[in-house]
Amino acid sequence: MVHVRAMRTEDTLPAAAIHIEGQPRTFLSSLGSAFVARLFDYTAHSPQGFGFVAVDGDEVVGFAVGTQSNAGLFRHVLTRHALPLTLAVLRRAVRRPSILPKLAETLRYPAAVREKADEAESLSRGVRGDWQGKGVGSLLWQAVNQAARARGARFILTTVDEAHTVVNAWHRERQHELVRTFTMYGRTMTVYRIPVEAELPTGETAVISAVEGLSNA
Repeated sequence: MVHVRAMRTEDTLPAAAIHIEGQPRTFLSSLGSAFVARLFDYTAHSPQGFGFVAVDGDEVVGFAVGTQSNAGLFRHVLTRHALPLTLAVLRRAVRRPSILPKLAETLRYPAAVREKADEAESLSRGVRGDWQGKGVGSLLWQAVNQAARARGARFILTTVDEAHTVVNAWHRERQHELVRTFTMYGRTMTVYRIPVEAELPTGETAVISAVEGLSNA
């Protein structure tokens, strides 16, 4: 049976692979699985962040990472981990110099999203292709919802590439509020704001381990 728990360091490489599988043409994916895994690890273990994985036995089949404060997370990660991240980017830039301007754009992301004090953010979520459509994404969303609520948030923001028509349609069908758009990497991004649920739906006991794991974040 699939259950959700707090993300551990050993979970980050399979989580990165799932991210790249689902979003192969994004800037983050272009930096490679090792970089993505390291960033997920820093996010999940930052006081400003959180991370979860959906597991079947010991196998990671989905993940979610988020933050209670984008600006706070950026400051914490850059203050504590600037050197390894910089070296990893530079190694990548030797082969692909075009990533450097995109890196500069990434640093303005918190200002572009403009989150408020009562808004957490779901930064990235993904389910392995062979596990999609089996409710794993819903379990991960409930874990994100619990993490946001535990940190005092009333809303969760999520940013979606406008070109991802299926994901945008999913948000519109559920009447999630479109609060703004902005341009990054030459692409239009849409930002949705979703109310935090007051409590778990009946029977959602599979995410209790995620709540217990919040103390590790």
